[in-house]
Amino acid sequence: MPTKTTPIKITTAKRATKAAATKRADANGLAKIAATKQARPKINSDAQSRRAAPRAAIPKRAAMVLRSSDQQARRASSRVVKVVEPAITEGRTVNLVVNGEMVALPATFAAALYQAAREQAVGHRVTISFPDAVGELTPNQAAAELGVSRPLLVKLLDDGTIPSRQLPGSRHRKIARADLDAYQAKKSTRRHLIAEAMNEVADGGEYLPK
Repeated sequence: MPTKTTPIKITTAKRATKAAATKRADANGLAKIAATKQARPKINSDAQSRRAAPRAAIPKRAAMVLRSSDQQARRASSRVVKVVEPAITEGRTVNLVVNGEMVALPATFAAALYQAAREQAVGHRVTISFPDAVGELTPNQAAAELGVSRPLLVKLLDDGTIPSRQLPGSRHRKIARADLDAYQAKKSTRRHLIAEAMNEVADGGEYLPK
């Protein structure tokens, strides 16, 4: 009898050992799956990404240059002129609609939009300046506002025609808004005086030699 029962006990022990090993394997497998889930990066939907993404900051500029427009921009500008011009001429309100929300534009804003669109419609470059936007400008910003090339602006800075200050420990320069405004006023006055002198010459029947 003892010889018959011994194999049964051994078999039972082997089954118990195998069951324990299986449980350990299952536990290890679950642990690996849990670790994989934790390590796996969370993927947001497009809508969630758009909500979480910060809004792009609109830079504060002293001037904006709309370069010579291409054919598509000219057609779009022509449509703007066609719609806005009658409203301005007749004194009607110009409304701007964005995402279903309508805003009535001030008359000066509508006029600026019309002028910019009219110039772009024929392919001209347009410069829009914001004189009070910043206290100091970079040479690139000043050149864009004056409508001149950067080398010419640098020449005006170098010879002192337009004052500037050099940033400490750098070759970069800044131009004060007041100094740029003073230069523009002086330039405008000079053009006005030249125009008056030429008109006087023309009114007196005198002509400048060719």
